[in-house]
Amino acid sequence: MPSDFRCDGCALRFSIGWYHHHSFDDGYGASTLAVCILCAREHRIEHALDLSPFSASFFEAVLTSLPTSARAAVASQFRKLRGLSPQQAIAIVRSPPIKLATDVTKREARALKSQYERLGAVVLLSETARRPAHRSSAV
Repeated sequence: MPSDFRCDGCALRFSIGWYHHHSFDDGYGASTLAVCILCAREHRIEHALDLSPFSASFFEAVLTSLPTSARAAVASQFRKLRGLSPQQAIAIVRSPPIKLATDVTKREARALKSQYERLGAVVLLSETARRPAHRSSAV
């Protein structure tokens, strides 16, 4: 995050530092704020993203079935991790499929699968590939 500064001698105010963007639609991933040493003007320098084609794998974890004997343990787990009331957790475990996570890494998906299968659930992992949208703009 940028830091704000003020000169007590001339009341000049400026910010320097950097920050990252939360949306990459404009093709930039971060910006740096800097001050010119000649005129003291503040400048924002944007750092472009590498928009070369790539593919990244993400996973979705879905609890597909749950034996009646495992419902209490899974409901308890949902209450602990998601802050649900007992009624909310029971309502969820009674109606699979239940999406446990989307867009997680392979390691995270496998950990979820292992965690819920130890409780008696059946968890399906599916891989998805995401590609960034390429844009062209006239100069």
